[in-house]
Amino acid sequence: MDGSSIIDDFKNMMKKLITYIFLAMFSCSAVQAVEMNKINRYIFSNLYNDAVDCFVFYGITKKDFTNRDPNDPIIKELDKGQNRAYDLFMTLIEPLGISREEAGVKVKALIKQNANTSSKTLINQYGQFCKDLMNNQDDRMRYWKKKYLEQ
Repeated sequence: MDGSSIIDDFKNMMKKLITYIFLAMFSCSAVQAVEMNKINRYIFSNLYNDAVDCFVFYGITKKDFTNRDPNDPIIKELDKGQNRAYDLFMTLIEPLGISREEAGVKVKALIKQNANTSSKTLINQYGQFCKDLMNNQDDRMRYWKKKYLEQ
């Protein structure tokens, strides 16, 4: 075996090694990307559901307060919360592949499901949660990420 043959063998071996390293890194990155996509989908799906729950909560509660006293100052706050919840869930539908019609069906079903629930019960169940969610989604996203990782 001459010196050039050894060098050629070494070059070929190095090319293969670099190729294997590249493929290993690429496949790890691809696996990580798929896992991140799963995590993000889980987080955004649950955040979407939270936002829809809050949108319905604000709407039903606002209607109840309006029926009792149309001049109640809380109505303005409920309206702001409902608008924020709407903006949040509408922001999430496109990345999740949810159509406006599907979102509308979900909202109507939740309204129907909660139609006979008192405002007091809804406020106790959703009031602080929705207020916190509308002010800061980061905490809730961390919550859903933690839930995903615990599975």
